Amino acid sequence: MDHAPVLEKSDALAQALTGTPGLIIMPAENASPETITVFAGLVSPEQILSAIDKAQH
Repeated sequence: MDHAPVLEKSDALAQALTGTPGLIIMPAENASPETITVFAGLVSPEQILSAIDKAQH
């Protein structure tokens, strides 16, 4: 299977999208609203570490 057309289409979409990057921190298994943190834009290392701690509990 030739994956080049799919990759080219994905690349074109990525180039067309603009906006603030986001970050989602959640457990790999059994995620719930209580263990998921969504950041839009720039966050501090402390905020990321806090979200990781939240995801582990």
